[in-house]
Amino acid sequence: MIGICIKAGFTCPDCDSYVPMNAMVESLRCPSCGTDHNLTVDHWKTVLDEAIKEAPHSEEGEGSSSTVFGNLNYRIEYGRLKPRYSGTKDDIPIEDILELGDDGYLSHPVTGEKTFVRKYPDIYNGEFSGIAALIGEEASLIPGRGEGSELQVENSSNPVALQCPNCGGSLIVNGENRNETCRFCDTQVHLPDDLWKILHPTRKAVRWYFLYDYSSTPFTWESSVFSVIATLDGGVCLVVENDYGDKPIITCLRPDRTEVWMRDDLELECESDGSIPGAVADYAGNILIMHENRMDLYAISLEDGSVISVMKGAAQNEESDLNSIEPFNMDEVRGMTSFPDGSILLLKSRDTDSDYYREFLRFDREGNPLPLWKTAEKAEGKKPGFFARLFGWYSKVSQNRDIPYLENLSDHPVKLKDSRVEMASGEDGSLYLLYNERLAAFDTHGNKRYSVELPCRGTWGRPVADSGGEAFVLTEKEDDRYEIQRISDAGEVSIYAASVKDGGRVENSDLIVLTSEGKIHVLGYGGVWIAIDGPCSAGEESG
Repeated sequence: MIGICIKAGFTCPDCDSYVPMNAMVESLRCPSCGTDHNLTVDHWKTVLDEAIKEAPHSEEGEGSSSTVFGNLNYRIEYGRLKPRYSGTKDDIPIEDILELGDDGYLSHPVTGEKTFVRKYPDIYNGEFSGIAALIGEEASLIPGRGEGSELQVENSSNPVALQCPNCGGSLIVNGENRNETCRFCDTQVHLPDDLWKILHPTRKAVRWYFLYDYSSTPFTWESSVFSVIATLDGGVCLVVENDYGDKPIITCLRPDRTEVWMRDDLELECESDGSIPGAVADYAGNILIMHENRMDLYAISLEDGSVISVMKGAAQNEESDLNSIEPFNMDEVRGMTSFPDGSILLLKSRDTDSDYYREFLRFDREGNPLPLWKTAEKAEGKKPGFFARLFGWYSKVSQNRDIPYLENLSDHPVKLKDSRVEMASGEDGSLYLLYNERLAAFDTHGNKRYSVELPCRGTWGRPVADSGGEAFVLTEKEDDRYEIQRISDAGEVSIYAASVKDGGRVENSDLIVLTSEGKIHVLGYGGVWIAIDGPCSAGEESG
């Protein structure tokens, strides 16, 4: 539970006067011209959204200000700050606010000055569900305590005499209405601006506060999802674009979609166009994600978001030949996955004078090169025969000479021609490669298990695999029909979850993830997040 302070107001579109927003209410009356302005959820979202997003990740006392032009023109100040007694810099204990219960006042322990406190009235259908209490608002604006829309001023109740312009009769007005009826001749008399300002002197915006429980508010996003990783407790870790489109945010969420932690201060690099790899899990409770310098690799704890390590990338010697061992670095890496044995498989882009292709490289967590594929154990002392050595050599030469596309990959792949390949691993050490409508699977020794063409016109995101060797792919068919297809360990394809248009729940999305409790989560642009129970029988869906 944190305190957030607000000081805001808008320009009246009828008279260009300033209207302070000194309480969270559904309407405010302009103190200059008397126009009533309804404040909808969109008005208050404009005022509060940035404060709600930024304050939980700011230091105490840190704030910002902004001018927003829209349905109204706003001036807004906000920041993370503990609520204070009115007119002082003394903090109000949060426990006192929460224990107050019913709407009322808290008095300063020394001066006795009262500060208005009330529970948040859910007037906008749960839109601001994280707000627990409102503190320091102007009491005259609160329905049931004041007029509910007009700022109370000291002399607003003092009557003023005014002469009727029609009959000359004396009118006594108190400023409750801008138009008064003459009691002598029934003429409607409009109060002039000068008199109205006397009765309604200009008021300034005051700082008020609210308690915000950000741990109980579901996380959402407006952009696409770059990457998603399953956590050990059934939650997910997301990498999404920030509101300004210039820096990735990485956040770990519980199964109820509330935030465990969030980092927007790391020098990360993540794109959705396949030019660089997305974040992956390392089977040890960490996230692997590229550093902004496109050379190093972060390892970030899924538990608390702390940086566990940074694998430093070493530049390759320009004089090295093709047979030399390439050091670890993330330069030109287009795909990445990690395996249960701790190894990391990279897919690097190669652009030579004669060809353009991708090449697989494997490293340990220290950045040391590893054999690309595990070999089966051999009988001690037994050497390969002449023809085995000959065909082994020929196979290597052939791979360098005729680099295959994914659909033609054989055992122990080293290189391939396809430009954008999505990679994933299974708990048994299997490797899954996805390009357009083609999915290929290889066991931990690099032997091809299957290569199948999926019945669709395109795929989205990475494949995911369960502990039994089944893979799942988010696919797009005709007429914007998105569905999840299941591929058995033998390469047989079936529908796991159907499109919304076909009576299912899968809609236009970016990617999927399989969480620890066996659910597939579908995530997409604009906060799309659908949880689908599994595993299901072919053609069935639950959840």
